[in-house]
Amino acid sequence: MPPPTVEEELQLKDIFFDFTENQIRPDAESVLRENAETLKKNPDTTLLIEGYSDTRGVETYNMRLGQIRADAAKAYLVKLGIDPKRITTETKGATTKFSSGTTEEAFQLNRRSHFILDREPVAASRSPESLSTTKDEPLQPAPQALLTPEELSKTLEDELKKLAPKRIIFNPSREMKAGVSQRLSVRISNTLIEDLYTSLKQKGIPQIDKINLVKPMRIDLTGNNFYITRLSQEEQTTVQQDITGWDWEVTPLKTGTQSLSLSATVSIDGPNFSNESINYPLYVKAVKVKFNPAYSIINFIRSYWPWIVGIIIVVSGMVTWAVRR
Repeated sequence: MPPPTVEEELQLKDIFFDFTENQIRPDAESVLRENAETLKKNPDTTLLIEGYSDTRGVETYNMRLGQIRADAAKAYLVKLGIDPKRITTETKGATTKFSSGTTEEAFQLNRRSHFILDREPVAASRSPESLSTTKDEPLQPAPQALLTPEELSKTLEDELKKLAPKRIIFNPSREMKAGVSQRLSVRISNTLIEDLYTSLKQKGIPQIDKINLVKPMRIDLTGNNFYITRLSQEEQTTVQQDITGWDWEVTPLKTGTQSLSLSATVSIDGPNFSNESINYPLYVKAVKVKFNPAYSIINFIRSYWPWIVGIIIVVSGMVTWAVRR
């Protein structure tokens, strides 16, 4: 049987965090006080603190959140009198190491700072120096891990696409006839923005509370082989009525399988954004455009009428010449 590790021998305990949070909870404070006493009684030990998150949220966000959780645990131990040079921190990001599954209990067990003791000296902490406080100073809360604008925009796009089937009605005909116009409509639930906020919070995006998405939304319908005329207002605010609608008159110009694309433009105002309008693709619908003899004849005449008129003049001249002979 292998000898116990330093960590097992001294029984150092881990601490846990609430969803998307990096603040030290009351139950974690008592654990950290016990860990600090163990470290004081064993001055020849050094400590590595690993920060973890659950598997919700994007990878870059979870990596930063893990680092900040580890740094918060270090700052608390320094507050309790532990030499910061004895502590190093690192992030492990999202994990199922401590509990598999997707239940809240499993997520909770994976949101932690994990403590690893060693009797060999380690490098100085990679955590920000600003988190190391003196014994008499109040412990400052760790900063929140914010997504970059690019990461937030990508997350917003993903959540919009997930919500679209339940909150956006767009069902163009599977078959249309070339040259025959149809009215196509999009209807959006007034709960879309509220549901979008909820989804982003569930993904673990703390700065969503500081971001304003309640702006006029623009819906666009495009297609390379269609003539599309907008029949409704270009931008509308979805929260002002139960259902918000956009309408277009759509005329297929070419036979065969064609594509109609629906996209939404949302204005974002908040940290790192300045009322920025971003376009997100939502749907691509395939439409089978059937052959229309009347439209084909009319379109042929429109395209080649100079040649047709010329042929008619030549033929008429030849007939007249033949009759006169």
